[in-house]
Amino acid sequence: MQDFILVFRAIIKSPQGILIVQRSKADEYMPEKWEFPGGKFEEGSLKNNLKREIKEETGLIGVAFGGILIFKKIFEDGELEEYKNKKIVTLYIIGTKQKNYKVKLSQEYQNYRWIKNIDQVRGLELRPEVLNILHEIFN
Repeated sequence: MQDFILVFRAIIKSPQGILIVQRSKADEYMPEKWEFPGGKFEEGSLKNNLKREIKEETGLIGVAFGGILIFKKIFEDGELEEYKNKKIVTLYIIGTKQKNYKVKLSQEYQNYRWIKNIDQVRGLELRPEVLNILHEIFN
């Protein structure tokens, strides 16, 4: 039995800024919190999982991950019932999008923003690790 869950979040940089998404109000896990898009690792390569999740959640295609650059790793205990007694390993990976495209959110999310500086997140309910990463990027 696997005692950890691998989750990845994409820090997508484009000419518009860095993409953050807001979880749906109906979501059972952190409703209405802002985060980076991503998901749980399934079969295949990390790069293919990243591209699949980004397309499913944001409609963006063509995000380049090049050599996978793991910006940050976070370890935490599972909160949802299905993840109890498991560790969640979250990898924050940087990707780039060269052109501006409209984001088409999945039902998991209700809003998105492209952030160009830390002042643009004031007043948003961000997951703490997202705020920390944005501070690292912009400072």
